[in-house]
Amino acid sequence: MSAIDWSRVSADDFEVLVAQLLSYLRFSNVEWFRGPGDRGRDIVATTELEEFPGRTKTIRWIIECKRRSEALSPSDLSTSLVWVEAHQPDRYLLVTNAWLTPDTRDWIAAQRQRLGIDLQFLEGTELEQQLQRYEPPKYLELLEHQIGLPAPSRHAELQALSNALVASPEASPLELRDRVEGLLDTDTPEAMRFPVSLNEVHRLAYMGDGMTKSHYEVTVANI
Repeated sequence: MSAIDWSRVSADDFEVLVAQLLSYLRFSNVEWFRGPGDRGRDIVATTELEEFPGRTKTIRWIIECKRRSEALSPSDLSTSLVWVEAHQPDRYLLVTNAWLTPDTRDWIAAQRQRLGIDLQFLEGTELEQQLQRYEPPKYLELLEHQIGLPAPSRHAELQALSNALVASPEASPLELRDRVEGLLDTDTPEAMRFPVSLNEVHRLAYMGDGMTKSHYEVTVANI
């Protein structure tokens, strides 16, 4: 399942997301052509190809971004490839949150041979994997907006809380509270406040010999 609800992502935000991801994938000179009139170029960028030790060649890319709710067909890409033929880049990259039908893959292979241009694509599953690997700022922003992921400025506090819980799995509620006191939403200074609450559950079990056994569970809520 996708971490992002793509139906809630605007076309502009999707293109910003892709542009940021490209920087992590070692693309350079990333330029975003926003809005209509981009002449088939949502993004242009370059990469460096080492053809021989110490000798590199600059590769010019056109990147097309397509946010869709269903598979892409050849008709969805025909206009794009008209512009690709006009611009004659070294390589073309289609980035989509959706997927390509088998017919579309075959069509792209035929167009690659016809145009003599390397046509590549990055589909939904692999796109998600790359986003989760590099976590570009727009990706974290979308997650925060959609599912309440803490803002990057709070990641250090969240990591400290996680470390405290892992380090003391058998700690009593009071001991654990002491470890994470600075992260609790109490009267601590504003810079240290973090909306975390500790809920303790006390379970009493009756054993076969008539003895009882107490068990405490500590859970974290309201992160």
